[in-house]
Amino acid sequence: MARPTCFKSAKYSQAMIIYDSLLKSGHRSSELYFNLAYSYSKMGETGKSILNLERALRYDPANNRAQLLLVNENLKIKEKIAIIPQFFIFKFFDDISRFTGSWSWLFIIFIIFIGGLVFISGYLLKRDFASKRNSLIVLPVLFILLVLSVPAFIISYDREVNLLEVVVLDENITLFEVPEVSGKKEAQIYEGNKLRILNDFSGWYLVRLSNGKEGWIIKKGVLEI
Repeated sequence: MARPTCFKSAKYSQAMIIYDSLLKSGHRSSELYFNLAYSYSKMGETGKSILNLERALRYDPANNRAQLLLVNENLKIKEKIAIIPQFFIFKFFDDISRFTGSWSWLFIIFIIFIGGLVFISGYLLKRDFASKRNSLIVLPVLFILLVLSVPAFIISYDREVNLLEVVVLDENITLFEVPEVSGKKEAQIYEGNKLRILNDFSGWYLVRLSNGKEGWIIKKGVLEI
């Protein structure tokens, strides 16, 4: 996607108007969200920059520019919520799943499956390419790739279909124990932090923070990725 002249000449406020109009007209792409995020970053709006970077990565998990800028934007958060470390095997498969989208993983699994069938058929039919020696090398490799690809597909698909998250856009919002403004205040959450939605109730979200804490927030001041 070509960048408008005002983007190239660092007129980011004008560029944001153009990008917003493209989104309103139905255009969606990783590059469009990245360009919008970059413009917000230059304008000092960290929350909106992070929101659009997360959206860019939903469309293309392998977008390196979005990944790098997201790291930089997260450093600007006034008080970043700590992340509970994942068990190493879960983190391993989660990292692998982010290399590409669920449809690409499904295609990879299909290719591996077909490759396995071809080699097994060739071995049974005594074809040269599927000699016993070659089969002892190729089939274990295909099996390992399948073991890696299937969990990656499942995690990627679940993230794309079931994962609902919001980014805080206001300077800060309040986490409540119950969905009532008179309820006990659990914490202040600052602009740019990402929260997972667990439930939706009459103007409120039940959310889980990256440190595992749960509570209710008013919908105003956050926007869904």
